[in-house]
Amino acid sequence: MRTHFVTATAAGRQMASAGSGAILTITASPARAPLPNEGSLGVVGAAVEAFCRQLAVDLGPRGVRVICLRSAGSPDAPGVDYAMTVSAERAGISREAFEDRIAEGTLLKRLPRLAEVGAVAAWAASDRASAITAAVMNVTCGGILD
Repeated sequence: MRTHFVTATAAGRQMASAGSGAILTITASPARAPLPNEGSLGVVGAAVEAFCRQLAVDLGPRGVRVICLRSAGSPDAPGVDYAMTVSAERAGISREAFEDRIAEGTLLKRLPRLAEVGAVAAWAASDRASAITAAVMNVTCGGILD
């Protein structure tokens, strides 16, 4: 949370002085719906999402948009892949079976890939999304219902 605060407020000051900009952050599904054995991930994610709303209120009048992306975790991201591998071993199942188990809990029956999250991020930062601020974009493949 501290890193988000320091980085986003510093960037926000620069963008506000220029009169435009977009700040993007990313959180995970537990920010909205806590899960067992996730530790502080959900608490920090919820704090980041609340911080983004507040920052949008403070910077919006100066032309800066703030958007948070909430992802279900991309299995092709090295850190997520590692966590799934370790969790699968602990559960005594294959890595693929573990991913399938999580994917079954989404409406699309899959998890978002890095390229998909990146595409949403690029769009959110672009002028095509210029009317969006103080929002959490749901990139969970329907794992979280907003």
